[in-house]
Amino acid sequence: MHSHAFIVQVNDDEILAMQLITQACVTCTTGCLQRGKPFAVANSRHFSVGKGTVVRIGRSRFTRAVHGLISLIVPVASAVAGYLLSGLIAKKIGFESTETFKAVCAMSFLAVSAGIVFAVSRSRLHFLKPEILQVV
Repeated sequence: MHSHAFIVQVNDDEILAMQLITQACVTCTTGCLQRGKPFAVANSRHFSVGKGTVVRIGRSRFTRAVHGLISLIVPVASAVAGYLLSGLIAKKIGFESTETFKAVCAMSFLAVSAGIVFAVSRSRLHFLKPEILQVV
């Protein structure tokens, strides 16, 4: 996903930007709830930016690919692990390891891991800052 933002502060080690909803946001001084709070962006391509510069921000293709793979591989691997561990789980709780029980274990592991991936992706925990892709 790519969006536009404008630079609100440039320090030696950090660049802060604000989401740009419309062109009127650049000159707005009253503030608006839609704009939100300033956030840090990376300038790995070393663009010349200053306060008030309008930029296009987003994630790199590599980062988006890694996130996609993680959100696919972790739940599938968990479901396989649940299926393979169902025999041990059945022994521990005193059940018989039937195909139904194996399916329930696999689906339970899948649901829990998908929930964890969803919660992490929706949290404020972000491993990488969005980067400046283009100066507009």
